[in-house]
Amino acid sequence: QRTLKGADDFLGAAFYLGAAHAAAGRDKEAIGAWQMALLSDNPAAVYPVLVDALLRTGDGRQALDVLEEAPDAWPDDNERLKREALAQAMIGDYSGALPKLKDQLDNTSVDDQPLLFVAIQVLFKMHHQDKSLSPDNLDHFRKYVDRHQKMGGPNRALVETFAGFYSTQRTAMKNATDNAGEMLTVLRRTYNRARQANITQEIAEIVGGAAALD
Repeated sequence: QRTLKGADDFLGAAFYLGAAHAAAGRDKEAIGAWQMALLSDNPAAVYPVLVDALLRTGDGRQALDVLEEAPDAWPDDNERLKREALAQAMIGDYSGALPKLKDQLDNTSVDDQPLLFVAIQVLFKMHHQDKSLSPDNLDHFRKYVDRHQKMGGPNRALVETFAGFYSTQRTAMKNATDNAGEMLTVLRRTYNRARQANITQEIAEIVGGAAALD
């Protein structure tokens, strides 16, 4: 930080200005400073902090644009993919975000609770959007909820609400399906009885007609 503060080049000055704004919680101002820093000759170090600031302000669309512009700015691909997943979730691209979230969460020995929370929200919103989850996604939803709840944290009550709502919805859907099945059975029986009655009537008429001819 001292090196950046003492730098007399444009990149150093703009980077430090953005860092100062971010440290004070002024992410929008930090974004402006770091966007100016991108005009320098070697802005590679700016992309990661700029994307993080954009994600903190909820601007997933612009974060994706920056990620696409400099995919090699992250030395660790997992860190870049994690940010892509968060940005996609923010803009409602749940089918794009979910595979990346699964890859991050299913191949780690240490749980990332904020990422678990995002994955749970994505799966919950996919259920709300599509009215169902595939067996694989349902299994992941249950596992992520369990892993998140074991860690506690401020979002525990909200995750419990998600899980409870989903369970209630599934029960209601099952009851509706069962009721529809029972109704279909009754309708089939009623139709078959009516059909049999018509057949019996037709046979009686044919027999009656034949007897009259005799």
